[in-house]
Amino acid sequence: MSSRLDQIFKNSEILSLFKDINEENRIHTIVAFFLSQSPPVIKGTKKDASKAQEQINLANDSFKSVRSLYLVSMYTEAIMNAPINSPEQARGFANRSAALCNARLFEDSLKDIDRVLAIGYPDNLKAGLYLRRAKNLLSLNQEMRPEVKEAIAEARRLMDKVDVCSEKKIDMALKKLRQKDSFNKSYTKWDAHKFLPPVPNDNPQIARASGGIAMKFNKEFGRHVVATRDIKAGETLMVTRSYVSAIKREKIIKFCWYCLQRTWASIPCNECVNVVFCNEECRDKAWQEFHDIECPFLTAVGLEKILYHDLLGIKMTIKALKEAGSLEELKKKVEMLDAMPDKINNCCYNNVYDDTRYESVCTMYREGRSDLSAVKNLIRSVELLYYLVKSTKMFGDKISDLSETRSNKWISFMVELIFRHQEISQMNATELRIRRAADDAPIRSYILIPLYGFLNHSCDPNIHKLTSGDMNALFAVRFIKKGEQIFMNYGARFQMMDKRSRMIYLEGHRFLCRCIPCLKNWGPNSSLPSFMDQSLPAEVKQGLKIIDKKAKRYLAQLENESTDVYRYKTPDSYFRDCISQLSKFLNDYGELAEYPCQEIEDCKRALIVSYKHIDDHYI
Repeated sequence: MSSRLDQIFKNSEILSLFKDINEENRIHTIVAFFLSQSPPVIKGTKKDASKAQEQINLANDSFKSVRSLYLVSMYTEAIMNAPINSPEQARGFANRSAALCNARLFEDSLKDIDRVLAIGYPDNLKAGLYLRRAKNLLSLNQEMRPEVKEAIAEARRLMDKVDVCSEKKIDMALKKLRQKDSFNKSYTKWDAHKFLPPVPNDNPQIARASGGIAMKFNKEFGRHVVATRDIKAGETLMVTRSYVSAIKREKIIKFCWYCLQRTWASIPCNECVNVVFCNEECRDKAWQEFHDIECPFLTAVGLEKILYHDLLGIKMTIKALKEAGSLEELKKKVEMLDAMPDKINNCCYNNVYDDTRYESVCTMYREGRSDLSAVKNLIRSVELLYYLVKSTKMFGDKISDLSETRSNKWISFMVELIFRHQEISQMNATELRIRRAADDAPIRSYILIPLYGFLNHSCDPNIHKLTSGDMNALFAVRFIKKGEQIFMNYGARFQMMDKRSRMIYLEGHRFLCRCIPCLKNWGPNSSLPSFMDQSLPAEVKQGLKIIDKKAKRYLAQLENESTDVYRYKTPDSYFRDCISQLSKFLNDYGELAEYPCQEIEDCKRALIVSYKHIDDHYI
């Protein structure tokens, strides 16, 4: 979709047509221009049994030559393309259960076996399925439980349905089940949920946030968040779920479209071939909240052709209309929000900022862009609306023909609204990355959390974001004094990138950073001043020296242990203890010394590393 518009906009004369559009005729002119450019033909990829079987055959041919987890992805693609409850889908689940078993994902393999049996499977193949069920159960618990005996009995009963060669293989496998040393340990999955803290509930203004923060407004920083009291390092500032999210196209088969959790035994959407979910519950919740409309839209557009901020914007539009109940009510809500002066104390009903509702998301919109890129986004908004009208019943009979812009007020309203949602998404979406190494962190997905849009950037942030699926927690990573602004990082910390590179990176966020590292030209090799350089009483410096001696000894210990820290084999208590001890040092420093100083920075960096170890985006 974007490539089509890019081709149109290569002609600079087209852009000049929109320079002098007056406000009254803007939408009419843009819609008319879009319709004059041969609007796209609505197509769509449907579930295809023959394509699914081709993918199954390809995976089968590769079974012994590629890694099991890669095979899981190959079978997942086949399952996505197979018609629901078809023989091809049953084969996809059955063969994926074998790959999952080989990958030591025994619980996931059992889920796929149950799905196969629910759909139906030929008797001559069921014996191998029951045999695999027994192997999975025994791998999880080597006790000969009733369900294990039942699976073995079923496998034996069905052996007369198979050919002689298969019968011999099954008989050998049944004998091997008696050998306890033949079982492997389960593949260890990482669950960052266990490190998520309790949700704070003492903030009268911001839902799921600490009472230690509040939203403020001034001309210099606009809407921003400040500490209303001293905040200690390690303290939880917020725990919340993202309002909308979008997974990168190449990662879709590995992550749940609803909760963003890593999934192996995923299930597809019942209608489209675009997305997967970790279980039936997530699939049904997604359908209820947004996917019933998003599903035909994505099929019409083609997921590979849509930009992330377009997708987030469309999800926002769908959820907004569903929350409002009708176009009329949605229009009233938007007009009410637009009428509010600064949208700080009134950014949601009842004076509470609730980031799970559309009212809160809408407050992140910053009006005023009138450049040609905004015009391009407006035309893209028309195209997105065109796909919604042509592929869904989202608007009933309120919008059926985009050419009626002068007589149908809802067309202009929806174009402007989708444009607004695009702008919010493009400016405020947070990238979730898979951290393979310091210099290798590809984007996995995008999320939109309203409060994040009010947190200004610093190349030296004082908070850290911990992510588990689409659940997000904010922690203070140093002692934050009352009145200090809460800063997050948009992806370019001074310890990782020089000032010039950071400035180039931040151009996408349309602002010039004036944080301390930028003003002082700090980079990866910069040394911060010591607390010894600060104007502090002698007895305070003496106390800081005692703290520093203990902290340096502990940091040296962590450095020595770092090569042996493998999170799948390291007790959870180790990470909890690291976070607790480093937070204590930071709070001891913060009570006496001013930041920035190198001693605090060293502990803060170690604390961030500890949080990264438990984040589910860290590999």
